Amino acid sequence: MTKVRQKVSGSFRTETGAENYCILRTVVETARKQSWDVLRALSTSPVQLVRELNTLHQIQLDSVAG
Repeated sequence: MTKVRQKVSGSFRTETGAENYCILRTVVETARKQSWDVLRALSTSPVQLVRELNTLHQIQLDSVAG
């Protein structure tokens, strides 16, 4: 695993800051691995992303079945 982030103190200032960093890191890495536009993934609401993923998944299922 690569070294992701290290501050001089070796930790984040708050637990909330660490949690926010983990959420952002997860979204960015998922988007990158799925070949999504990372900036679009970060700027789109989670509800809209889920709708789009469900639509894409249904299209893929239809193409395999048809």
